[in-house]
Amino acid sequence: HPDQRHGLKALAMSHLGLPMDEYETLVGKGKQHVPFAQLPIDTAAQYAVCDAAACLRLAHRFVGQLKPSLQTLLY
Repeated sequence: HPDQRHGLKALAMSHLGLPMDEYETLVGKGKQHVPFAQLPIDTAAQYAVCDAAACLRLAHRFVGQLKPSLQTLLY
């Protein structure tokens, strides 16, 4: 769908029904911005795990739509 957003958060929501936290929700914006490396480790880890899990679930969902020669890039 060319007119849809194709970022991880948008794809996770539209294809998996999985709402995800936006990066800026974690680190803030402007003067409130905190570098990701300065977040508490459990907060950073939870965010990273959710991103990785969503990527894996989306890969499994879409791999069948790839040409066979491109499927090997995922596995």
